[in-house]
Amino acid sequence: MRKLAASFAAVALLAACGSSSKGAPSTGTPLSGHVGGRAFTPTQARAVVVGSGASGCTLAGLGVTVGVKAVEIEAATFDPASANSDACADLSAVQCQYHASSQAVRILVAKVNLTGPSEPTLGASTDPYVVSSTLAPPSVYTTGYVAFAEAVGVGPAPAYVSTSETSLDGGHVTLSEISDAGPVAGNVSISFTGGSSVSGDFSANVCGGTPLDVCALANELAASLGGAPAGLCTLPAANVP
Repeated sequence: MRKLAASFAAVALLAACGSSSKGAPSTGTPLSGHVGGRAFTPTQARAVVVGSGASGCTLAGLGVTVGVKAVEIEAATFDPASANSDACADLSAVQCQYHASSQAVRILVAKVNLTGPSEPTLGASTDPYVVSSTLAPPSVYTTGYVAFAEAVGVGPAPAYVSTSETSLDGGHVTLSEISDAGPVAGNVSISFTGGSSVSGDFSANVCGGTPLDVCALANELAASLGGAPAGLCTLPAANVP
């Protein structure tokens, strides 16, 4: 889970999910699509729901403290023979994890309280979050949120030949159920830069253990508003057998 000149707005991107609630009904069509040139039907979906708490997040070099709430979801299919098929481990890792013979779609929805450190609340809603082609789109100044996704397809070991794509503008993520304890459920329709696409309903159990560092994510998003490259994990990736 980098810098910008416009300090106040630079923060306008992070917080998302909030208290337990339910919103849009499912479409009845499970999440599926194509990732990395192959049909994609995820066998595992996990999520982390994190917030900045009462103290908020201070953006390095900007002197601004904001409240943040965010949800990150990974839907994946792993090699059944692999002993390292854990989407929760992927979500908690700073470095990208490329599993042999796998496909994964990683989705972030995040929102920020620009007026102070209070953690914002975002419940389920029928209103979709519009997906962007950048981790910190200019529209965050008016929408107060960011929705972004990445799709990765990885070939077998030992070569780990991979494709990595980012979302195109105009897709959507709808959160129909969300709470800190989970599950996180909803519907997506997302296209990616390399021709991959996914759509349908998902339901993801929330990971326990060490959560995502939401303030580190906030600083990365703020930095990306200034043009620094940013993604949902750090490259080069670690190859996982």
